[in-house]
Amino acid sequence: MQFFNLQFSKRGRFAKKCLQFYGFGFPDFKIENIALENNIYKVKLLNEAVISFDGRGDWLKIDSSFEPIPETAFPKKVFDSIIKKFKNPKIVYANKYDKIYEKLLFEVIIYDKYDIFAVYIKEDGEIVDMHFLKSM
Repeated sequence: MQFFNLQFSKRGRFAKKCLQFYGFGFPDFKIENIALENNIYKVKLLNEAVISFDGRGDWLKIDSSFEPIPETAFPKKVFDSIIKKFKNPKIVYANKYDKIYEKLLFEVIIYDKYDIFAVYIKEDGEIVDMHFLKSM
């Protein structure tokens, strides 16, 4: 793949895990740049999406305002909760908080037809909080 930089490619297990996630979730988009900032790898795709990874290769944040984040990025229970609340959700932002409420917490921004919502969901699928942000 053409996007490797030398520092990233030497990371071994991290690079493999990161690339598996990228290839599974974003196979149609090429990587424009990979940068290391404060021990966080930021992978910028040509469609302007940015995926942040920790040093283990786990994604922390996905900001994809032009393309929906694939459902495969989320645990099944989290995505199932979203589908139950929203008919045709387009998830464009996701932030994973480590061990809040003794479980992972996912913050997602969802476009649902004409409205935008912020939803906070535990990894077991329980919706903790939901806010209407605005209408489009």
